[in-house]
Amino acid sequence: MQEGLEAVCSDYNGLQELMTRQDAIYELEKYASTLASIRVTSSSFKSTRIKYSVQSGGIEVLLDSFNPKKHSLAAVPYTDGAVYTPKRTKVPTYVGYTWASHGIDGIIADARDDAFQEAYPNATHLREEYPSYNCHSYAWYSTSSTNQHWMISPSAYMSDGSYKSVNASIGCKAYYGKANHSAIVVSVGQVSGPNVGVRSKWGAYGLYAHKILDCPYAKNATVSFWKLN
Repeated sequence: MQEGLEAVCSDYNGLQELMTRQDAIYELEKYASTLASIRVTSSSFKSTRIKYSVQSGGIEVLLDSFNPKKHSLAAVPYTDGAVYTPKRTKVPTYVGYTWASHGIDGIIADARDDAFQEAYPNATHLREEYPSYNCHSYAWYSTSSTNQHWMISPSAYMSDGSYKSVNASIGCKAYYGKANHSAIVVSVGQVSGPNVGVRSKWGAYGLYAHKILDCPYAKNATVSFWKLN
């Protein structure tokens, strides 16, 4: 959900404005209380109930983004951490994420990973779902299954000179721009074309080998490739 919020925020100035306001948490909590006070029981208003349910969930995600440890859906503690680019720029991370930190349990996570496999049958499932690290951390920091860093953004690797923009080549990083996804290139068919093969972790779920556009992050994505400078 956090990745989704960041992706929407990058393209929507209304959320960007909200993030700068000192009264944002107060106003969001007040609006959440208003939604909670609405009681629609008639079956003829099912669509209205769904709408308010979706809105309430969205408010929780926004509150979580302002103060994850206070407003987290699961209220599970984790610590603020960091890793460093080759140029020693600090990259913020979250350390100690569990399934509860994501507001789900292992059974739900397994079911969602199964759904991914069904939706993308040409992708190869390489590693089971794991909650502590995400695609950015896997691609830019560590491919280890014991990785404990959930990376918020890999932008520092690309902006501080640690990596340079290149055509697709084996071993370089692929960044999906507004889709906020990262991968490692493992094969090249047509340079920068759809036959480029990558490995990437899909959120908190499994690790997959797939063609570069055969994944949940490909829609409207502008993929760039980065090689260690």
